[in-house]
Amino acid sequence: MLTGLRGADMAKVRRRDRGFRVKFVGEAGDDYGGLYREAFTNLCAELQADSSELLQRCPNGQHGLGSNRSSFLARPSASSPRALDGWRMLGLLLGCALLQRDTVLDLELCEHVWKVLVGSPFEC
Repeated sequence: MLTGLRGADMAKVRRRDRGFRVKFVGEAGDDYGGLYREAFTNLCAELQADSSELLQRCPNGQHGLGSNRSSFLARPSASSPRALDGWRMLGLLLGCALLQRDTVLDLELCEHVWKVLVGSPFEC
């Protein structure tokens, strides 16, 4: 998906409805919104998978202790060129979700991550 969006006109991606059209390779279907939503759902699931290069389960989730066990935070080692492309994609997804009222990101990010994203102070 990142490859497809690299050369995209960002003015179109920033639209209030759908920023781009989705076509799954090897599948027939016209994108009237369902494929678009499914693409976001699949991307969020990939980001929160154990094999994700960008996100990892928070320490409470890794050790089965305390609250927020299902939350994710940035993987400290995610700084390779490929990971940086992934961060750009995540930023694009967040931007689309903020601009497009029908776009939902099913990301369970830690409270600290959300606070940093919105510029709110947090206590350690």
